[in-house]
Amino acid sequence: MDRCEPLKEYSEFIGCIRSNLKTMDKGEAVDSAIDYCIGNGILKDFLTNNRNEVRSMSLFEFDAEEHEKAIKQIAYEEGELAGYDKGEEAGAIRGRTELILSMFNSGKTPEQISDFCGLDLKEVEKVIKSPM
Repeated sequence: MDRCEPLKEYSEFIGCIRSNLKTMDKGEAVDSAIDYCIGNGILKDFLTNNRNEVRSMSLFEFDAEEHEKAIKQIAYEEGELAGYDKGEEAGAIRGRTELILSMFNSGKTPEQISDFCGLDLKEVEKVIKSPM
């Protein structure tokens, strides 16, 4: 969640509402949370520009269980994207390695491979020398 600043700030806003609900009614809790967050730069622009909508939504639709479900879904999606990125990167490295080795095994020199693939000569030599 720390990687996604708006999500982090949204969680802070919801945490503030929850904390306020211990000592205030729902309307006061939401208003106080909005004021606190704006004053502390938490979702400041969004809350300033959409105060009435946020207040209405928070008063009539705030549901802790749904909030937790949404947070988990967002975290899951972020994790899934990170996994795709890592897999994509690993696949690119593997493909590049296979191309270098295939070209080398078909008689191309490291210099030719480097020029053809647009890779650093040292990288090509490292791949050729590394045991598979």
